[in-house]
Amino acid sequence: MLFFSRIHYKKGLDRLIEACALLSARGVKHQLVIAGTGDGDYPQQMESLVERRGIQDTTTFVGFVTGRTKVALLAASDVFALATSQENFGFVYFESLAAGTPVLTTKGTDTWPELESSGGAVIADNTPEAFADALERLLPDREAMAAMGSAGRAWVLEYLSTASIR
Repeated sequence: MLFFSRIHYKKGLDRLIEACALLSARGVKHQLVIAGTGDGDYPQQMESLVERRGIQDTTTFVGFVTGRTKVALLAASDVFALATSQENFGFVYFESLAAGTPVLTTKGTDTWPELESSGGAVIADNTPEAFADALERLLPDREAMAAMGSAGRAWVLEYLSTASIR
């Protein structure tokens, strides 16, 4: 799974890390890639949290990425996960859907109804347990994730293409 955002407390990376620790404890195979940077010592706090939870073997911090690398990360991921407490439009959600990658997020994003109706997203409660439960259902179901990815991509191309928003 991919976390692709600014590393900031409101983005919920701590909750996602805790969810991954729960997945590990449940024996659910997964890999978390964290793309982004942040200010102050918060990014280091998140790296320390990964170590304290013992999930450093399944978690990778890749730093800031752009361009083709960003597109490749989105397309290569099974799911984009953002346990945000507040997000307005959130371009990365729609970039993820356009790449055919399902989204897992919260009602903390203003566009959650659109994301959910796209067929490419799951909206979970903003707790580590709810994220772990959703990921535990999603990750092993390759068929469902592929269908969500296709539905989300089709929705983005229909509703957010330059031809449709003119």
